[in-house]
Amino acid sequence: MNEVMVITDILCQVLQRQSQDILNALHLVRSTKILLRELRQDGWGKFFNTLVSFCERQGIDTPDMIARYMEGTGRSCQQQDHVTVDHYYHVDVFIVVIDFQLMELASTERAFPATKLVKSSLRNKMDDEFLENCMVVYIERELADTIDSDSVIDAFPSLKTRKSKFK
Repeated sequence: MNEVMVITDILCQVLQRQSQDILNALHLVRSTKILLRELRQDGWGKFFNTLVSFCERQGIDTPDMIARYMEGTGRSCQQQDHVTVDHYYHVDVFIVVIDFQLMELASTERAFPATKLVKSSLRNKMDDEFLENCMVVYIERELADTIDSDSVIDAFPSLKTRKSKFK
């Protein structure tokens, strides 16, 4: 389950920072959900191979994954014939842990609806000076498009006497 924790660790750190941009946090929530879904769908084989190699390095016996899983006290009335050890660890442990993380991310995502973002954090960031600077850039761009380079070259010498000639 280390891989699940690694995927969600960055998101947890970002959500704990007070100064973090909310839009960035929402983007991380979405990308973390995508990574967890991919891990849920395609990650069992890689996870199991990593687990087996770890057990071999440490000298730990791995259970027979094809064997029937014995649940509860082991009495036959408590057992299900179709549940193998592999099925139990894959479905009842691995997928359940990932599904739990996905449910937590869904509740986190619902806590930050997009309308609140636009109305609060973005508005708070946009004070008058910020908006004025944005407007200046657009106005300067429009003015620069109307000015011809030859007119600048012609007007340059008449502004002030210079040691070197522009033309």
